[in-house]
Amino acid sequence: MKQLGLILFFFSSLGLYSFAQDLGIAGSNTSSYKKVLVLKAEERYDKAREVLDGLIASSPKKKEYYLDRASCHEQLGDWDWAVRDYNAVLRFEPTYYEALFSRAQAYFQNGDHAMAIRDLEKLLEAPRSETKMVYFKMSENGLGESYTSGVGTLSDSHAEILNFMGKVRLDINDYDGAKDAFNKAIALQSKADYYVSRGLLFERMEMEKEAKVDYRKALILQPNNKEALYNLATLAEYEGNTLDAIKMYDKIIENEYGFSEAYFNRGYSYFEAGLYKKALTDFDSALALGYNDVDVYLNRGLTYQKLKNYEQALVDYGLAIEKSPKSEKAYAKRAGLYFAMKKYQKAAEDYTTAIAYKPSEAKYFYNRGISYYNERDYDNACADLQWAISLGFEQAKAVHTKICQSD
Repeated sequence: MKQLGLILFFFSSLGLYSFAQDLGIAGSNTSSYKKVLVLKAEERYDKAREVLDGLIASSPKKKEYYLDRASCHEQLGDWDWAVRDYNAVLRFEPTYYEALFSRAQAYFQNGDHAMAIRDLEKLLEAPRSETKMVYFKMSENGLGESYTSGVGTLSDSHAEILNFMGKVRLDINDYDGAKDAFNKAIALQSKADYYVSRGLLFERMEMEKEAKVDYRKALILQPNNKEALYNLATLAEYEGNTLDAIKMYDKIIENEYGFSEAYFNRGYSYFEAGLYKKALTDFDSALALGYNDVDVYLNRGLTYQKLKNYEQALVDYGLAIEKSPKSEKAYAKRAGLYFAMKKYQKAAEDYTTAIAYKPSEAKYFYNRGISYYNERDYDNACADLQWAISLGFEQAKAVHTKICQSD
């Protein structure tokens, strides 16, 4: 079973916040702009963008319109167009720092780390006494929720910029640069989010002890910090401390009902603890809350299999294959179920598909060989066992000797 990896909670310039909303829009375009705000509130970003196209055509130097259109581009995942609109704003006013920060985020989302770092360096080099308002909108839990973390001088936001710089550098495996940025952010301001960020870096560096220290520091500053609890729980799970992991997931879910990943991971922990019915309940909750990952179906299918509910397990494995048709794991799981049901031919067929997608997996050849053997197809069974041996699966040797080399 595959558990979720650690979640990196990056800043996000997504959300319904409108720069222009605070700056004011006057004149003949007022009614059209009000329509933009309504459309954005209704999450009809494509329509809001169309209205903004018209507003920009009639007032091409109104930077507020570009900012709002950029936010629509972001919501629709059109990061290139978001960058273009931020470029327009910055041509009008090069020191419009909220646009510079938002452009850095758009560059990051578009995979252009070098340009994101360039914009962040500009922010860090700007005079800290600059009094222009800087809005840093952050995603708190990776679920699309956003809020404004602060308004003030660049000096007030310096730690936030450094923290985001660290996350960008971490994403390109620049561990030294990320560590330097996180350390500087923490030195400026002892904040739970910054310890979580550095903890993630330590995990990537396989420094689990240091990661735990930072997550615990985050919890001292913010006892219900979901990211710190979540990552400590995943570490506990990896280390085999299933009951500790469950307790931490309990706390997350108690304070954040909609955190679907926590339900999924707690379900995994329940499975590991042999609490299969509780695991099913959590997998169902994860799906109901929108966590529609293929692993939910695979894990729920395996849980049904443990409970001998083979028909429902087949349904879930089928859903996993439907969602991810090239997932060799899904075919292998279903093959294992068919084998348990003594449907050896079907098992061999699914192992054949799994092998097609991952021909380097020795266990698939071994298992298909045993399936063939149970179908009395001894030639194919021995051929598969030989392949498994050639791929380094030592356990196949004794079986091959017994069934293929005996008189």
